[in-house]
Amino acid sequence: MAVSWLSVSLSLVLLAVFRPASAASSLEAEACAASAAYSPFSLGSGGSAASVRVPVLAALRRPGTDGFGCSHLVEDAWPSIKALEWAFDLLNKDSGTEAGLAINDSYIPGVKFVLSVHDTCGRRQVTDSLLDSIFPELVSTAASCSANQTLVPGVIGPATTDSAVSLAPLLNDFGIPLVSYSASGPGLSDRSAYPNFFRTIPSDTAQFDAIGAVLKQYNWTHIGILYTTDAYGTAGQSALVSLSASLGICVAQASAISVAPSAAEISSALGRLRDSGVRAVVAVVSLADFAPLFNDRRPAPSSGSCPTRSAIRPPCSANARGLTSVSLGYRTNDAFETFYLNELSNVASSGNAAFQQWFMQTRNCTLSGGTNLANPGAPPCPAFNMATATAQYQQNRLVEPAIDAAFAYARALRSLWQTKCAGARGVCAALRGATYAELSAAVAATDFSYTAAERIARYSTASSEPDRRVKQLRLTDTGEPYETNYFVHNLRQNGTAFAYVRVGVRLAGTFSEWRSGSVNVYNSARDAVIPLPQFACPAAPCSGCLAAAPDFKFAHVPGQLYLLGVFSVHSPGSSPRSCGAVSLDGSSELDAFLYSVSQANSLVNATDLIGAVAIDDCGSSVLGQDLVDSLLSGARRIAGLDPSRIIGVVGSGSASSTDGIAQLLAAQRRSLISFRPAALTSSPYLYQTVASASAEAEALLSTLASLSVNYVQLVCSPDAANQEIARLFIAGARSRRICVSATYVIGVNGTHAQVMAQVKTRTSAAVVVALVTASDAAQLLPQVTAPVQLVGGVAWGSSQSALTATSVSQSQGVITVGEPRPASATPYQTWAGRTRELANETAANPWYSEWYESLNSCSLSAASMRGYTTLCSGAASHSLTASARYTESAYTSSVLRASASYALAASTRLSRVCTGGSGGVCTAFWFASPAGNGTGTGLQADLIAQLGDGRFTDPSTGSTFTFADRSVPTFGLAVYNVKNGSAAYEAVGATVPAFSLDTGLLQLAHGVATLSSSCGDTSRCSECAPYFTGTPNYLYLPGDILVGVLVNVRSPGSSGGACGPVKTGEGFGYTEAVRWTLDYINGGNKSDVRFGGSVKLGALILDVCGSSSVAISLVTSISQGTLLLPDRSTGANIDASKIRSWVSYGDAVTTALAPVLRDLGGVPLVSPSASSDGLTALGVFRTVPASLSQVSAIIAVINKFNWKCVQLVYSNNDYGNRLATEFRVQALREGICVPRCLEVGTDGSVASILSNIILDISKTRVVVVLSDKSADLVQLTADNNGLVFIASNYWGEMTRDSALSGLGPGANNSWVMQVNSPDVAGVTAHLSGLSADSSIDNPWLVPYYEALFNCSTTGSLAYSSRCNNSWPMAASPQFYPGLFMMTTTNALFSIAKAYADMLVAGCNSSYTSVCPNFWLNPGLNGQLADRLSAVKFLALGGSSFEFRSNRDGNMGWLALNRVGPDYLPVGRYMFSVLSDLPAFPSRSSVYSSVPAACADCTNCPKSLDRTEKFLYVPGQLLIGGLFDVHYSGSVPFSCGRVNGQNGFLLTEVFKYAIESIQTSPIFSGKLRGVKVGGIVMDTCSSAVRTDSLVANLHSGSIVLRDSSLNRIDPEKVMAYVAASTSEMADQLSRVTNVVQVPVISYAATMSSLSNKQLYPYFSRTVPSDDKVAYAIVDFLKRYGLTNVQFVLSPGAYGSSGLQSVQRAIANEGICISHTLQVNRTGLTAVNADQVASELLKRPQSTVIVTFLQSNDLAELLGAVSRNNLTYDRFLFIGTTYWGNSKTVLSKITNGRYPRAITFGFETADLTDFERSYLLSKNPTSYASVNPWFNEYYEHLFQCTLSSSSPYYSKRCSSSTMSLTDSRNYS
Repeated sequence: MAVSWLSVSLSLVLLAVFRPASAASSLEAEACAASAAYSPFSLGSGGSAASVRVPVLAALRRPGTDGFGCSHLVEDAWPSIKALEWAFDLLNKDSGTEAGLAINDSYIPGVKFVLSVHDTCGRRQVTDSLLDSIFPELVSTAASCSANQTLVPGVIGPATTDSAVSLAPLLNDFGIPLVSYSASGPGLSDRSAYPNFFRTIPSDTAQFDAIGAVLKQYNWTHIGILYTTDAYGTAGQSALVSLSASLGICVAQASAISVAPSAAEISSALGRLRDSGVRAVVAVVSLADFAPLFNDRRPAPSSGSCPTRSAIRPPCSANARGLTSVSLGYRTNDAFETFYLNELSNVASSGNAAFQQWFMQTRNCTLSGGTNLANPGAPPCPAFNMATATAQYQQNRLVEPAIDAAFAYARALRSLWQTKCAGARGVCAALRGATYAELSAAVAATDFSYTAAERIARYSTASSEPDRRVKQLRLTDTGEPYETNYFVHNLRQNGTAFAYVRVGVRLAGTFSEWRSGSVNVYNSARDAVIPLPQFACPAAPCSGCLAAAPDFKFAHVPGQLYLLGVFSVHSPGSSPRSCGAVSLDGSSELDAFLYSVSQANSLVNATDLIGAVAIDDCGSSVLGQDLVDSLLSGARRIAGLDPSRIIGVVGSGSASSTDGIAQLLAAQRRSLISFRPAALTSSPYLYQTVASASAEAEALLSTLASLSVNYVQLVCSPDAANQEIARLFIAGARSRRICVSATYVIGVNGTHAQVMAQVKTRTSAAVVVALVTASDAAQLLPQVTAPVQLVGGVAWGSSQSALTATSVSQSQGVITVGEPRPASATPYQTWAGRTRELANETAANPWYSEWYESLNSCSLSAASMRGYTTLCSGAASHSLTASARYTESAYTSSVLRASASYALAASTRLSRVCTGGSGGVCTAFWFASPAGNGTGTGLQADLIAQLGDGRFTDPSTGSTFTFADRSVPTFGLAVYNVKNGSAAYEAVGATVPAFSLDTGLLQLAHGVATLSSSCGDTSRCSECAPYFTGTPNYLYLPGDILVGVLVNVRSPGSSGGACGPVKTGEGFGYTEAVRWTLDYINGGNKSDVRFGGSVKLGALILDVCGSSSVAISLVTSISQGTLLLPDRSTGANIDASKIRSWVSYGDAVTTALAPVLRDLGGVPLVSPSASSDGLTALGVFRTVPASLSQVSAIIAVINKFNWKCVQLVYSNNDYGNRLATEFRVQALREGICVPRCLEVGTDGSVASILSNIILDISKTRVVVVLSDKSADLVQLTADNNGLVFIASNYWGEMTRDSALSGLGPGANNSWVMQVNSPDVAGVTAHLSGLSADSSIDNPWLVPYYEALFNCSTTGSLAYSSRCNNSWPMAASPQFYPGLFMMTTTNALFSIAKAYADMLVAGCNSSYTSVCPNFWLNPGLNGQLADRLSAVKFLALGGSSFEFRSNRDGNMGWLALNRVGPDYLPVGRYMFSVLSDLPAFPSRSSVYSSVPAACADCTNCPKSLDRTEKFLYVPGQLLIGGLFDVHYSGSVPFSCGRVNGQNGFLLTEVFKYAIESIQTSPIFSGKLRGVKVGGIVMDTCSSAVRTDSLVANLHSGSIVLRDSSLNRIDPEKVMAYVAASTSEMADQLSRVTNVVQVPVISYAATMSSLSNKQLYPYFSRTVPSDDKVAYAIVDFLKRYGLTNVQFVLSPGAYGSSGLQSVQRAIANEGICISHTLQVNRTGLTAVNADQVASELLKRPQSTVIVTFLQSNDLAELLGAVSRNNLTYDRFLFIGTTYWGNSKTVLSKITNGRYPRAITFGFETADLTDFERSYLLSKNPTSYASVNPWFNEYYEHLFQCTLSSSSPYYSKRCSSSTMSLTDSRNYS
């Protein structure tokens, strides 16, 4: 809901309608450190004893500006939350007195409420995702759910309209009610779409009615509207325009601004309003967007009369001369006021972190013991002054609706309690069994007056304002309050200060109070009050009003069924609802439509089945929507037309009108067929009979590529369709290595002339892609001069109107793509060229005479010449096409296709349901259910299904087409060229069947022979790096031998290879550390690393922005010589062959780059920071230790204090899983008990995990934290629970800079590991002294400097404030050199020493230059690697450095201990020894009494229960089998339901194979009498459980005994057959490496598993992902599929698969446009739907490669089949987890199977296994052999063999049937 405002300005009176601030978003204000939503928290006195939990979906913070996460706090969110808390506390109260009534029980006797508040940040994605936790039964895949004693009756919220629109439909099927106190969007009143949504706040529509009433009170009849282009602003603008006519008010101008507008945009919008002559303006904007209208830097009057309390200062503004607000009315609640102020006074002790942050941030202060996340340096909060707070208190407008929401639920639940519990206190069984539908009905029936029983004195008395009567709460049929109240305030001087003074109260549609004499308006000098001005039309009657639509004309062709055609017969007028000149193209399209009716009837063998009505929208979205809506609703009537007989809409000639109409029709579930390109909206009801936007973008890109153009500019019309095509064009250009150097939008970046002037400044980008309408093209062409070459899109196409008489010369050489024109005359063209009778034509087409006049430049009426100078002759009978100006629109064929499609769809339905032979339209036609895949009911659903599934005939060509992707791409596009000497288009190319362009026919602009549009100066192309060859940001430090260095100066961009802003943390510092180190080496300062003679070491430093794809692209193209970079000091190209080693930062970049360098000849790679454990296997050198090695350091700290029992928390990603597995193995070996191993996300939120840890606090206070997610760490330490954390290096890295830390008081006394990388004094001093004035050549210096100080240097406009360019960097509080300075110097010292040693070996010991033999050495790369392995030198800190055998640096780890706010190094772990540092003794005593002694260790060190089921085949040697007999359970280590085909059956295949060994001739004579047996255990599809089973078996924690109770010796196990997934194989190898037992996997395909250094005991019987990756790439190449998306399972398998494909597609021209990784917990039906929707956001990328495990894949395919937009849209490419598996198709229940190509393992059937081995096995004969046999038998036959089955109730009729007898067996 919004507040609205009236104000007077300059000569402007602003009537501003305010939306609540919660819906606004401002980039400038986003200062919060955390970006994720707060963890849910409970409120209310019910506590743990509560029997009813009410979820509240609040918006405590605003959405993040990038579409993800959260930004700054919503300032007015908490009063309403506290109102809910107060209301439910009141309902819980069971003693005392309220409202004069003695209370002896709760409102519902024996029932207590508790609130669970969730912060959605106003984001629908967050809101929808909360379903999993609020209503787990809706998304659970379990067969049954355990009973929950706490009722969840529904939801209060969501807080925003956007979230409500998304969430409510998801709950419709379950009948779950939502009651919102703040979502006020008008669309939510639609009960057909939102039957269970209710609200206690009025719809915005009521507010707009109140605004209209205020205008009438002021007698302002001539106004303008200023509105934001969001849902609230556009709805308000539309509502007010619609109201204006009935109120007698003229809306002369509507001026739009964006959300969070710039000052320039505001100035421009106000200028348009002033220019239109209006002075009273209604502003439908948010509070945040409204303030800048007033705060315009105008000096305050000398009287000092400006208000200081408000951000809005009307009297001091150049814009405002007064302000009146219209806001939601309410009655004050003194009892709540007392409660609320007490809550504020006690906020510090509230224990609610979210409430405390709100308090601190809204007051810019810091509570004692807290941290203000928005401003960590904020001063202490002053003592709370109750008297001052009481005096300043003003009740928030949402308090009363929030209280009403609480009572709406409570009353509804109480009515059910009364009905079902018969007076019994508490929640009876019948109430617990009530349905959501029953509760929803009870909420809908809400109609009561507050009495003393409701316990609110102010609501139950008749003396309270505003209405002075007992408060009533009654909901209408649309689920909203029956009565609406609004306050009208004027911001005016009230005494000596400014305040909002109430001047009116509007109750239930009438003014109960109005004091117009109290309204103040100021004079133009803003120093005196003047009488209220009157704003009326300048002359009567008013003209140009938006509500006054042009005279309504229409064309009507009678029929039984009607098509409604919307055409832009006229161009737009000067205002949104007015019309301009007649449009030749629009008239041609209308003419084709009228013809198409008879053609459509002929197609279906009818004469009058199809009729038509055509209207003119004049290119106006507002007018188009209004006309369509009024016709369909019956508000506007046409004689002889029943609006219910309109079956479909065809239109429009304007893209913006098309999109607006599409949205209108989508709300009514009606279809629209567009005959012109439209923006790709989310509407499933919009179809296009033209090529899609992606096809157009591809055609343009192919045209440019054929002309060898790689550097262009882009000019766009502002309409939505061309903007969407521009987006797709830019995305495709990146993959084609075409640089879009600049993008201009007409109207936004200037006029046509101004845009072209800017275009001409970039002479090297001569080719300009013009995605513009024909009218815009006509205005651009006169501005064209050499060397500009225009290439137009489909909206221009072959439109003759674009080639105006004044631009013929400029049009020569123009190239466009457009709708293809048939080679011969079409039936329509023949019809169009017939002899026409003017009288007949004008009778059929009311605009025909205007069209004729325009074509012939004459007037048909001497009485009204309308600007023509001659009268028409021969008009009575004429041929229209004989006119010299006649042109056929490029879209006439598209119009014909649209009408034919509807006719054929209707005819198909008619013949199916109207079978009585009457020949007409029967009653069933309107109501029968859809056929086939149609969903919904009735005619429209069936037509939509027919359009989506049918095949149609093109009337022009007779060929068939379908609506693939809801467009018709099968006809392709043509490429046109305007030749010299003509003003006509000639086809020179086409896109179907394949793209072709006849360059020999082509004539270019300005008479040139070839196009020159390339980037000669690389500095001008930096915006396209790295996709355009020759344009990366780089720093070249000259040398005789070079090292390539890849740094991450900028953060990653939002997509592809784009880069984000410069980072203020680590990144830039390493570029200068490289420079300093090279100077140090080349200066001869390091005696043990020195070059001979004049040899210098140089570097090429490139910024890859943390992007693996950028790194691979740059390194590959530089190494292969396709990317030439100049030495800017000399102009010569840098000799990239001198780069013989590379340095990279970060795990992701280093991991991706290593295989590339290996393929490029084994070039050595050294990393100063990458610590991923898999890098050793890739041959990477690094000067830091591997992250896994810190586990030994953590164990050493634990042993130091003799702690024997610790708990473990780890992140749900590869980092956390690897470290956790290693820790558990080492803890097992060291005898350290780990009673809890908790994975964040999988085992609950951080808050719930922390609660579980505290449960065992009496056993141990020591918690090991292995996480690289800062949010996990911040939440773990939010409160001081007396725990001692020992954390891994990521926490340690956070401690390096307090600004990055965010760690709470729980971090006190914590231990963290950090790489032993001391600062390098010389580097730090060098960086600290740098400034913007420093004379160094570093392309990132100025951007980094500006980011550090948030200022702009000379000549820059990056920030609003100016820099003092001489400030040293160290003066910035954000300055942070970087953690890895010492390791950077060590990396370069190592490379330099290896180079120096190789120079001695390859040249001679007295070399003075690099001899030729050095470069000619064929084994140089390998020998350099050998030299690197052997380097040893003194690091700058004095310690010796060398690489260990695994190529890790020997720097070791520092153990840091927190003392106060600081972390002190107290220990160093090197060479497997933890040595004390000087600070250690003073800290050791702190931990002597920490309980962690493992007083009861009976359950340690094992991770599983000792009693394990197993299948045993006796033998002298054993093979272990680890199979997923069950799926995983809902909690760690637990098991779910039996897994048949891929689990249980494998146990029998294993046993079959073991037994075959003894009899097979293959092994005859080889075993020499040794019997091989086997042992099988169940891994329950869990990688963690798998490695625990093996670790516990070999450690003796699990003891298995045979039938004679003899212990089975695990030493007999000579190998394991195991690992159904790569993740499982990866983790299991950690254990088998320790126990030295081989693992042979039958399914793990991850490529890195092939590395014997990391997995020495691992083998497999399936090919690796590398093989699959190359097969996938070969397939993509063969079929020309160059744009793909990836969907990955979490963990190693998904990421490894992606990396394999990335390596395989290097330089293959295949673009991976998007990668989606499933969250750690896997896919559910809900989030699978979200993934499917996410794939749609890249419509040009229709090939989806999946590296998904089976469960995730099944959920995704199920979601795709359910979604009408994704079904049959994509081609899926599946890997080995898909293969030929039927399991992955199990979630498809509608028969809509995807198009797919899958790659599977080559296998052979084991016929003997099924025909003989399994045949004899049944529960009677075999259950004692295989312990899981009976369970599988029950699963197959869907019955129970006993009475204890949790899944089946039917008893099995037999226990002797064979497994293969079951129909479910496969």
